Amino acid sequence: MYDGNMFLQDYSWEEHGYSLVNRLYADVGAFLDDKFKVIQNMTYYTMGGRAHVDTTKFRIAVWNYIQCLYGIR
Repeated sequence: MYDGNMFLQDYSWEEHGYSLVNRLYADVGAFLDDKFKVIQNMTYYTMGGRAHVDTTKFRIAVWNYIQCLYGIR
């Protein structure tokens, strides 16, 4: 998908979001980055009633959806 300036899949928190937030609000970028890393890596390897499930794709989808809800693209 193209948004006028760059392709949507070309956005990354590490390259674009972090530097922008740090420029606007000092130290907030590092705080958010720490929270985002915890969220991305948090898993109990369960989904529904199933155990030992790799939830990586699900967590990435939720991560992208939440960013879209807040207009982070």
